[in-house]
Amino acid sequence: MKKLFLSAGLAAVSAANLHAADEYAPDVTAMDASRIWSVSGTLRGFYDNNYTTAPTPAYSWGWEFSPSVSLIVPLQQTEIGLRYTYGLYWYQSRERQGANPIDQTHTLNVWIDHAFSETWEAKVQDSFIYAQDPQLAATGSLPYRVQSSYFQNIGTVSVHTELSALFSTDLSYQNNLLQYEDKGLAAFLNQLGNSAFLNLNYQYLPDLAFLVGYQFSLTQFTANQTVANVLLPPFPPGTPAKYVSDNLNNYQNTFYVGGNYDANQNLKATAKVGFSYVNNYNLPSFSTQSATS
Repeated sequence: MKKLFLSAGLAAVSAANLHAADEYAPDVTAMDASRIWSVSGTLRGFYDNNYTTAPTPAYSWGWEFSPSVSLIVPLQQTEIGLRYTYGLYWYQSRERQGANPIDQTHTLNVWIDHAFSETWEAKVQDSFIYAQDPQLAATGSLPYRVQSSYFQNIGTVSVHTELSALFSTDLSYQNNLLQYEDKGLAAFLNQLGNSAFLNLNYQYLPDLAFLVGYQFSLTQFTANQTVANVLLPPFPPGTPAKYVSDNLNNYQNTFYVGGNYDANQNLKATAKVGFSYVNNYNLPSFSTQSATS
């Protein structure tokens, strides 16, 4: 399956209310520290040669309009932020076919970032997404396009600790809730995910750092619906058995190493390599005896 996506766009207006910055605010750039709120927007045209991502391609020209409003309050050792982004995507070929040509997304991000000291910083953030097209968000997408609304909430708590001038750690926990309105999709995709990771970072040069890390993830499917039927012997008449949503539950262990290189202020490169072990721990045995009892 081949896919080509081309786009040309315009980063639109920005307005800001000036605010005198306090002494220190973590993760705030010089530009951000000079304003409390900002409004921005993006308008671009695109061509997608397979917007359905299906085996039989369906191409379309289109437009994207994405305005965003941000409120960022930098205090002496704390940053408080709120950002709302609206996305509107128009597909010319769908309008030509008499179908709804518009997809929409709503994304709300809130966060609190606090530096307890020069060596210890913590951040709490939450992202809420409501969208029509699963492909328009970072997660929850399908291998083909489906006109179905869903919402997703991602909450994250992270702690960064400077152990020395060369070594630091990052410890994070993330909760991910995904819910589809369509019952058919919900059976396979509604889920509650919990994950935690720990990175040990080594600052080899001012612009080059290496890391080694471990991540544990637990995914539980919550729809409590049938996802597949299995016909057990003897045949006929056969003994039916069912897979249900929580039979898809799994946990995953991931180990990885990587590096970060800052070529300049506008160019950064990151590389990671590792391996994962996935255990689908809740699969039934489906023995003939258990299925008929």
